[in-house]
Amino acid sequence: MSKFSGLLAASALGALFLSLTPVAAQSAQAGPQTGSSTAEPEGGIAEIVVTAERRSASTQKTALTITAISGADLQKAGVVDSRTLLDSIPGLKLTVANPNAYIGLYGLASGSGSQYSDAIMGFNYGGVPLARQTSASSAYYDVERVEVLKGPQGTLYGRNATVGAINIIPTRPKDRFEGGATLTLGNYSTVNSQGYINTPITDTLAGRVAFQTTRHDGYFTNGYDDANNYGARVSLLYKPSSDFSILLFGDGFWNRSKGPYSTFTYWLSPTQKWIDPSNPWFGLGAAGTCTNQLLCPSFASTSVGGVNAVSNPAGFTNTGANGYGNISLVGQDGFNNADQYILSTEINWNTPIGTLTVQPSYVHTKINYRTYSNGLLFLNNTKSDQESLEMRLASNGNGPFRWVIGTFLFHEDQNAFQNNLQSTGYAILSTPKLTDSNYAGFADATYALTDRFRLTGGIRFTRETKSQNGYTVASGLSAASVATIQAAGGVCTLVASPLTPVLYQGVYYMPTNFCEVPNGGRYEKNNVSWKAGVEFDPRPGSMLYANVKTGFRAGGFTVGTQNSYKPEMLTAYEIGSKNRFLGGKLQINLSGFYWKYKNQQISQLQLYYLNGIAIGQTSFPSNFDGNLYGGELSIDTLVTPNDRISGDILYARGKYDSTPPVATVNTAALVPQYDLRRINLPRWSITGSYDHTFHLQSGAAVIAAAHSHFESSTPLRIIDPALLTPGDMRGAYAKLDLDLTYRAPGDQWSIQLFVRNVTNKAVVGVGSSGQTALPTFFRSSADPLNQRSATLDPPRTFGATISAKF
Repeated sequence: MSKFSGLLAASALGALFLSLTPVAAQSAQAGPQTGSSTAEPEGGIAEIVVTAERRSASTQKTALTITAISGADLQKAGVVDSRTLLDSIPGLKLTVANPNAYIGLYGLASGSGSQYSDAIMGFNYGGVPLARQTSASSAYYDVERVEVLKGPQGTLYGRNATVGAINIIPTRPKDRFEGGATLTLGNYSTVNSQGYINTPITDTLAGRVAFQTTRHDGYFTNGYDDANNYGARVSLLYKPSSDFSILLFGDGFWNRSKGPYSTFTYWLSPTQKWIDPSNPWFGLGAAGTCTNQLLCPSFASTSVGGVNAVSNPAGFTNTGANGYGNISLVGQDGFNNADQYILSTEINWNTPIGTLTVQPSYVHTKINYRTYSNGLLFLNNTKSDQESLEMRLASNGNGPFRWVIGTFLFHEDQNAFQNNLQSTGYAILSTPKLTDSNYAGFADATYALTDRFRLTGGIRFTRETKSQNGYTVASGLSAASVATIQAAGGVCTLVASPLTPVLYQGVYYMPTNFCEVPNGGRYEKNNVSWKAGVEFDPRPGSMLYANVKTGFRAGGFTVGTQNSYKPEMLTAYEIGSKNRFLGGKLQINLSGFYWKYKNQQISQLQLYYLNGIAIGQTSFPSNFDGNLYGGELSIDTLVTPNDRISGDILYARGKYDSTPPVATVNTAALVPQYDLRRINLPRWSITGSYDHTFHLQSGAAVIAAAHSHFESSTPLRIIDPALLTPGDMRGAYAKLDLDLTYRAPGDQWSIQLFVRNVTNKAVVGVGSSGQTALPTFFRSSADPLNQRSATLDPPRTFGATISAKF
């Protein structure tokens, strides 16, 4: 705690110094910047107005760590998906393991991304909370802005916004005719397109249609980690008066890619990190397609005698070496199909007592994918139907007391079929049916004691109920295991047939001796989240704030019975200062935070149990306690009317105070681990950017820009530091992006040349390396010591983007 106290004191002193520094007294006037690449107002950096706290306010007057990016800046940075958003926001990370692209913060992220996993960071699209974040990876087209809120948002956003929230605000229909289009061509056969058209229909009704397509070949040589996505949105805005409006929008997203991929590090030797040192994005091929079987492995060539001693529980037969023949360890038939449809209505009515907002919504999600993550063939087919309703009333005007009260209703039904092949050589089939219902009431208020000093507070009550049913089937069991499961209440069928694999629902399994165990459970939880804080304006253009907030993430289930994991609870303390100097040309923000976790949910590769019998490995959440703390400094400055420099420095540390057993699901406790360093949390994350505008006599402009991102090293696996191997670490790295843009007179069209990841740096993501249980990779004890698996960020990409508007 002493380190945190020192950091907190340093942040407080720095914040106070920044707010009172004499530079605030300086004021310089600048002439009109007609050619500015960021459309800055005269004399200063544009302030972005956000609705993060359910009311309109400048980011500089919002008492939390928030990053807001305008739609124009998103397009300039080439942001078409969540991956390209990450490098611009320190601490933000993306977990890609299937169609659900879960975003996390400070190394805290959803792990498995399955129907059993809830998001840790709220994702709100046009005000609609998405439980299944299927379209989250490609929702950044035709938007007014993106807001990234750091820290628990339990009061206004409720459950599953433990570490923060992302708000995507699509552009609303306007009362004028306009349109635009963008086309990007690049390496890896990249073809991306965006477009929109807006038209008034009557004096009180306007419509807008927008679309996006994203396509590129796989970054890996076996074709995986590709993109083939489509999105479209239709909006109607009815506004008969300035006091009343109805916004209707429908959004569709379709993914038809081959899917993500986890490569293997130290696959060939304990000292060679990449399978192909000249190309880290080398992907394993189909069995029998190359002379070196380790580069196109099958179960027959990899699951040899030693695997029984390593991973097979007692009493299991090693069907992997016998019955599976030359089935590919990494097949080439993976696919990633996902559809998501969103329908929403937003009603706003300015009444004498406040602005009433009512927003009902419906979300339908259908996911069907086959992946070979870690070499384990996994098939999932899930359908989800989500309904939600939020009603809130917010105060009008700028009086000393500002408030918002509301209620929220949510219900989701999921029906899933999943089938995954195990390293022990048999398959597990599960058909969970999950329901999730919750309702909440909330209130948030700010009271100004003086014109410079304010008190803030909020509270939210949530009642949540979850249940599951269905069944789980394991096949290829020994007679002894069947008898044990039967004695514990499982329904088993003893089938004496040859060990010949059968293809069923896209997955091979052994039809020998299978057991069916019901999935059951009911979970009910009440939660009260709250916040309290103070705000002080030491001078015009500066704000000091301090607050404490709480948040929670819903508990849930694993397979089988007696299988729930606990909800996670977070209490967060933050102090900060936001400042604008030199007539708005210099902006400096500083914050410090301390987070205390209880029962944090972390997905781990764990043993898979049915009625007390271990039948394989899979990824499920476990509960951890721990803390993290740090500070963030953000600087943005207009050095000259044509030169802008910005940067962000994030320092963060943390540990697990206590952890659950290393490899267990429904099993006896092993010795816990304590005081372990947090995974996926680099001590330092630094971003920086610079752009310069060259004005031409014709009225056109050329903008040259560079963006860099650095992260220090971090462990990817929860383990005693003395036992860490090179495969358990992500080393320090830096990446550089460059672009050059020509903008025509009047800003009617532009063309941009870009290079992302200029040095072609292979950066390990937050894939399956970050798990507690040691993965088994289907080979004998001769496996290289450091062998792990991991996702990779994209390689060097380059191309050109042309945009036009009318």
